[in-house]
Amino acid sequence: MEDEQISVSVPTAKERTDVQMAVIKERLSVYGVTGLAAHLAKKTLTNYADGTFAWGIEGQFFRETVEDKDNVISPFLKRQVVTDDPAHVPVLETYFQILWLGLLACSLLCGFAWRACLQQDQRLDLLLIIQLSIIGLTLFELIFEARARYLFAYAPFYVLAGLSGAWYTLEAFAAKRRVMQQVR
Repeated sequence: MEDEQISVSVPTAKERTDVQMAVIKERLSVYGVTGLAAHLAKKTLTNYADGTFAWGIEGQFFRETVEDKDNVISPFLKRQVVTDDPAHVPVLETYFQILWLGLLACSLLCGFAWRACLQQDQRLDLLLIIQLSIIGLTLFELIFEARARYLFAYAPFYVLAGLSGAWYTLEAFAAKRRVMQQVR
């Protein structure tokens, strides 16, 4: 709110840019290196620490009931998410959190998977594009507005990156196992 007031209080784009740059310089000098690192860590946690993409914090879409599409799956899912008895919700949130953290951990190995494909004369530019997209999104959220919901649109990228990292890990273990069996 304060930043918005600063921006709208200046009439021209040039003056607005000058005022915003001055505010940025002032905040950076107040933060210092360690303060900035702590601020960026906090923003990273805001973005990546919630496997539900903050759906209970920012989204209220699940509060509206929709007609059942079938007699089994729709009622089951509604009981998990839209309920007056919130006992089911923590189980679902925990499941999402485990899945999310697993994907993030495996996606850290996506670069190794891409490198392994290059060494085998396979070009997987898709992996490189996925990695650059995730890096770009992360930088955007670190520089501008930190919101976990923005990651939701990139969920397929995280799934592909996580699966490629898991594939690389399994292949590396299998290769090591083959080598160990040959040594015996």
